[in-house]
Amino acid sequence: MQLASNGDKEECSESEPILNHHHLHLQPTGESSFSCEIIPIPPAAATFNDDDLQNVRVDETCHLVNADQPQCRICLDIGGEDLIAPCHCKGTQKYVHRSCLDNWRSTKEGFAFSHCTECRAVFILRANVPPDRWWLRLKFQFLVARDHAFIFIIVQLVVAFLGVLVYKFYGDELREMFGYEEHPYGFYTMAVLAIVLVGLLYGFFIAIICGQRINERHYHVLAKQELTKEYVVEDREHVKNVPELDPSHVTELRMLGLY
Repeated sequence: MQLASNGDKEECSESEPILNHHHLHLQPTGESSFSCEIIPIPPAAATFNDDDLQNVRVDETCHLVNADQPQCRICLDIGGEDLIAPCHCKGTQKYVHRSCLDNWRSTKEGFAFSHCTECRAVFILRANVPPDRWWLRLKFQFLVARDHAFIFIIVQLVVAFLGVLVYKFYGDELREMFGYEEHPYGFYTMAVLAIVLVGLLYGFFIAIICGQRINERHYHVLAKQELTKEYVVEDREHVKNVPELDPSHVTELRMLGLY
């Protein structure tokens, strides 16, 4: 079908596809008139069959999930040297990076330390207890005691600061009230004892409130991370004959609520 400036018209069938190409031809003369030529697309080139659409959908799906390239189910990265199959899960849930799995085991509840949370299968654990394990446990206890002592000292300083403020503004009135005008040393002794007693009681209650959070933080950040290195998850796909975990290690994990 062709449109020209001379006014000629041709009929166009409604069944023909949409026209997608046009050319503008400038006249050789100095006039500003121009002609526009519209060329129709052949019907065979404009028609998409069901096979082409199906291929497009398959290509899009392959970009999302590729069965030939194992993908970590936690970080969704493809490939990696430490990619293992620790449980009975299939498909995209089968593989996971060992580092991602250890981080998951150290931050989640106790069941996730030795079991898969998806298929509920028990991990094949291999004991890798270091010889300096006692020092790691002692280091953990030192860190917990350090945080408790830090909170206790802060509470004592706050109570002492409040006592100094009270004495500065109401010291004379308190001496007259308790009859220590002639013997101020007795008043100072009673004030120090009162501050220490209040500080001890207040620090004790604060330690009860914050102690649980301190233990949980150190337990998840330090203790469970060390336990993931001591009890390594084996790859079920490549390792077949793995000895069972020693009963003493199983008992220890059960006491910690991790088995």
